[in-house]
Amino acid sequence: SMYASLRVHQLCDYTFRDDMWSLLYVFCDLASGGLPWMSYAATRDRDSCQWLKEAIHGEGDGPDQTEEMLKGEHYHVGVFRRKTAEEAGTPPEQLPSVPEPLEI
Repeated sequence: SMYASLRVHQLCDYTFRDDMWSLLYVFCDLASGGLPWMSYAATRDRDSCQWLKEAIHGEGDGPDQTEEMLKGEHYHVGVFRRKTAEEAGTPPEQLPSVPEPLEI
């Protein structure tokens, strides 16, 4: 379920589009070092994988965050570290840098 498209999780008919989503997930995993649902896929928790993919792709009440996801793991970890340092009162010149997001 790590690379399965959301439609496959939802038991919809499998199409070429699902192959493209799976390929995109593989590329994102290789380029960024992980996917948001990796831990769920590792434990074969397909329901949680589906829930998180629905949330990221805007299937629920929230906005579509697909573009944000595609920026990569290193970018998001960098943003988190910088924000945490800012909240801790770290002087601006000592704040960790944020890597460039992956090109979309």
